[in-house]
Amino acid sequence: MFNSTPIHNTIYDPLGIISFITQPQSSDQYNWSPFILSSLSRGSNDVLHFALRHLSLCCTKTTHLKSLPTISHHYELLPLKPTMKQEYSTLYKELLSSRSKEPGELLRDINKL
Repeated sequence: MFNSTPIHNTIYDPLGIISFITQPQSSDQYNWSPFILSSLSRGSNDVLHFALRHLSLCCTKTTHLKSLPTISHHYELLPLKPTMKQEYSTLYKELLSSRSKEPGELLRDINKL
């Protein structure tokens, strides 16, 4: 049975994810969600949680963040095409630089993207 702890309570290595998604994309590497899922551990990072929810929003037909399910250990992000990686690399960097913001303020910023 899967652990359903929300991902924002379990991610501890956002910089590792940033490093990964900013690396050159090989032609056969279309899905980096296994890297994200393998980075789950102890800790807390609400910024990355919001970023992942925004990423999921952009990869689905969902029209608002509130419509997304809680992201859990067993939640699978949809594969991203290589051309989308730069956009999300920028998003992650902007979000990580905004750690001092209140969650509500950060969420409003994400909704503007």
